[in-house]
Amino acid sequence: MKNVLAFAICSLSSVAFSYAPRVEELKQEIRKIASENIGNVGAISETRAKLQPLADELGQYHSPASAADDIQLLEGAWKQVFSDDREPQPPGFKTDLDTVYQVITKDGYFYNLCDLKGFITVSGILRGEYKPVGDFLNIEFTKVSVKLGGLSETAELNSFVRDIEAGRVKTIVPPGSNQAPKGPVGARGNIRNIYIDEDFRVATGQNFADGKVDLYVLDKVNFPTRYISKSK
Repeated sequence: MKNVLAFAICSLSSVAFSYAPRVEELKQEIRKIASENIGNVGAISETRAKLQPLADELGQYHSPASAADDIQLLEGAWKQVFSDDREPQPPGFKTDLDTVYQVITKDGYFYNLCDLKGFITVSGILRGEYKPVGDFLNIEFTKVSVKLGGLSETAELNSFVRDIEAGRVKTIVPPGSNQAPKGPVGARGNIRNIYIDEDFRVATGQNFADGKVDLYVLDKVNFPTRYISKSK
């Protein structure tokens, strides 16, 4: 499922565990492997094999919590460092894997964002909705669109997403079939956090259509407020 970046968060007790020395070691090992292979599409399986045992060990420091309890820490902007999730590219475009982000709101919806590079660069925008069910967030994608121009490295993505949601940013629905199974709209799945704290997240995401479980490594991001909200 395209760039279904993960969700789920820990309780206050699990936040305390995040300061254990071994946790920081594991986070740095995972970050190093993930960042070194962010664009290495020819070694996805090998990278996943290296990350999985580290992720499993890190998950031992994640206190059980329902997904509903996790929303407060999930809220905000995240940068994808690695995922073995790969979907067909839009005709004439290629995803810049170094500009894949997710913004999660507390209001039941989220946006996956990326730069799509072709004869021009556009921002790929995929909206989804989530619902906590036990330890999982069930998700469904609701709209796909693009915006002329790429994502700014200094964009304040939370404000950007609020303006998209309110219709203050002009976006274009690309031609062709956007409905599942040919497109993402209507595709459903779930997300489960293996580990999460204030600045780091490792999760798995499953597409209900094919049952494939992908791994996601993400860093929390805080951008300067160069993006000027059009809200009054």
